[in-house]
Amino acid sequence: MSRSHEPGWRSCVAGGADGLPTGATRHDPDNEDVVSRHTRERPLPDDPKLWEVSTMAMKQWLTLDGDRFPCFNINYSVGVGGINHPDDLILIQAVFRFIAKGFDELSTLGLTSINELPRLTGILDRNTINTIHSYQRRWTRLLLNVDGLIHPADYIARDLKLDPTTHRMAMTLLHQHAQDAGFRLGETDYTTAMVRMFPELRGFVRPLW
Repeated sequence: MSRSHEPGWRSCVAGGADGLPTGATRHDPDNEDVVSRHTRERPLPDDPKLWEVSTMAMKQWLTLDGDRFPCFNINYSVGVGGINHPDDLILIQAVFRFIAKGFDELSTLGLTSINELPRLTGILDRNTINTIHSYQRRWTRLLLNVDGLIHPADYIARDLKLDPTTHRMAMTLLHQHAQDAGFRLGETDYTTAMVRMFPELRGFVRPLW
């Protein structure tokens, strides 16, 4: 495997244990014990009319070793058995396509054909399901879970520590690869570059500045 496909360890994302899914564990580099954590998925409102303001995917800050970076995050799990809110889905679909564009190949995602890439539909279709599975199989050694789901990460009020051997969430690794893809495209902020590349994201992602 080419080292060029490895995520840059000083990229937007870091550390492995941010916002683990329920019951998951991680290795805490500051504590040799295994630490259990839970995701912070908010319950969906009873009234679907309220989903638009309460469930939008988000742009937020991620702090790594005291330095802040812009990043994207989802509110709810995406994949088979997940909540699959359209805003989260279209963001994950865009991240996959942005990574493919930045790396100018598909092996980083575990794919072999451009036809396998999901379109920005906001719908959990076959290509989205398969890309999640392929990506997780490709990076099994770096992931906490290979469960066919992208879970939301927990970056708020946390200063993450980077360890290239630490297992991490799929959402975190996606950030890492998206940041590297942005660098390859000459962009220092992949979140801004993604919105330029996919203008339809403007109506689905809210800032948290």
